[in-house]
Amino acid sequence: MVRFDDELVDRETVGKLLDYVELESIRKRSQLSEEKAVELADDIDRAVWEQVKHKYEYE
Repeated sequence: MVRFDDELVDRETVGKLLDYVELESIRKRSQLSEEKAVELADDIDRAVWEQVKHKYEYE
């Protein structure tokens, strides 16, 4: 258990710290290479664009 003085650190900052720690924990356990992560992100970008491009195209 870790305690922080409310006068020194606000709850939002503590929340951000905990989110960062959780993200780092997930990242370290991941078997996903950086190359595969970029490929996955590109696939997601293309899929999202296909779903929203009609909002940005002029007729």
